[in-house]
Amino acid sequence: MEETKKALSEVDDILKHLDIVLYRKIPSKMLQMIEENKDNTYIPKIDYKKSINEQELLKETNIILSLLYRDYICSPEIKEKLINYDIMKLKQEKEQKMMQYNYDKLFKRKEEEKAYIQNSNTEITIYNKNVVQRFILFIKRLFQRF
Repeated sequence: MEETKKALSEVDDILKHLDIVLYRKIPSKMLQMIEENKDNTYIPKIDYKKSINEQELLKETNIILSLLYRDYICSPEIKEKLINYDIMKLKQEKEQKMMQYNYDKLFKRKEEEKAYIQNSNTEITIYNKNVVQRFILFIKRLFQRF
């Protein structure tokens, strides 16, 4: 939450330096929300001699600026392209997660491990010795130490 407030402070500072024509495209309710929720103690370190891409802004700041640009500033054609791009990226991420966490693959791996264990040529030999044999072995070990 603290990072979001700092990001809103950076966004507010950037918007105050924005061209007035672009600034007016952003709804007053949105500007009011940014103003009310920003961190008033945080001082953004923005160098306006550099472009936005060259700045070391918070991740949340970049996200908020991107959404403001997409929703209010850009033309309808660019807005449609950006929305389609976002949809495509979300689908790719979803497909990637589906591939990564595919239940069939997870169970197949376990079955392959079981098959490997069953096919391995390791044998476990269990030695059952009676009490007398264990006692004699214990005595032998004691004498071997001395």
